[in-house]
Amino acid sequence: MLAGWCGDDACEEGVKEETKFTTRNIPFDPPKTKNTCLHCGKEAKHAVWFALAY
Repeated sequence: MLAGWCGDDACEEGVKEETKFTTRNIPFDPPKTKNTCLHCGKEAKHAVWFALAY
């Protein structure tokens, strides 16, 4: 899933606890712009691919 992320480690951990998804990649040229963090709702600094690690 492509989602916004504010860059805070606590938000990354929160997403992991809630969904089991972890950050997989921060693309240089994401297909969509994401304006808010998936976890906290603050301004997103990055559009990040989150996914399950197998």
